[in-house]
Amino acid sequence: MAIRQAAHGTGIHLAALGDSHGYRVDDADGRVGTVDGVVAGAWSDRPDAIEVRVGLFQPAILVVGVEDVVAGDPVRRRVIVRGSIDLADAYSP
Repeated sequence: MAIRQAAHGTGIHLAALGDSHGYRVDDADGRVGTVDGVVAGAWSDRPDAIEVRVGLFQPAILVVGVEDVVAGDPVRRRVIVRGSIDLADAYSP
């Protein structure tokens, strides 16, 4: 079952995004990282953001808001985010 489109331009069904731990995260340029966690929202059944683990030798966490998630595929265990993510944001203080 593919993740359904959600209302209000969020891109995917937010409740399904809550089960995306371990999914590969891609942007327009390719692989970004892996979903490491989900940031709980004001509603218990849908997240506000996902935490993406980036980097191989110096891992870091990058928080991506659900408004930047455009698609998900639980069969292939993938989350697609809008545009290109600047990985330097994960390492800035």
